[in-house]
Amino acid sequence: MIRDIRRPYYRNLLLFFAAVATVGFLLGYPLQALLVAALGCLLWQLVQQGRLIQWLRNGARTEPPDAGGLWGMVFDHFYSVQRDHRRQVRHYQNVISRIQTSTQALRDGVIQLDRQGALEWWNPAAEALLSLKSQDQGQLLTNLLRDPTFVRFYNKGEMSETVQLENPAFPDRYIDVSMTIYGKGERLLLIRDTTRIKQLEQM
Repeated sequence: MIRDIRRPYYRNLLLFFAAVATVGFLLGYPLQALLVAALGCLLWQLVQQGRLIQWLRNGARTEPPDAGGLWGMVFDHFYSVQRDHRRQVRHYQNVISRIQTSTQALRDGVIQLDRQGALEWWNPAAEALLSLKSQDQGQLLTNLLRDPTFVRFYNKGEMSETVQLENPAFPDRYIDVSMTIYGKGERLLLIRDTTRIKQLEQM
């Protein structure tokens, strides 16, 4: 929580200029003294601003520069925000890593797509089902699954439905695909081999 120090800051600033004006009056140059003090304060503000910008450009990964008063609070607040952000990023990375690790053991294929529909990640089951290769990463899934039925299903974005297709990697086999849309348009697909069920239906 940011502590409001504006009142003591403005009070100290007022006392400073009052003292400068008093000294200037005693010396016979009150306006000149106030002008010099104002320029000094402006220069100090510019220096602190430059330190802040340089620190942020370096990623704000080190301890913030030493500064008192208002600027010290600004540095500390930015550092706290950066530290909390990095902690959250590490947490989300750990969660994603655990999820991906747990899906390695699934018999069903799991494919993660970005907002453009390009392949981001898949588990070993999906790799085996669709014969995916490392160079397929970044490719649009609709370029690999060209079946018009799947394309319509994908564009419709209906998460409560599934679609059954002939496996393009193995024409004599069948797959069932379900889809979940999350985040900012990313998609998670669950792919299941339904060849045995299809054969039983045909029998």
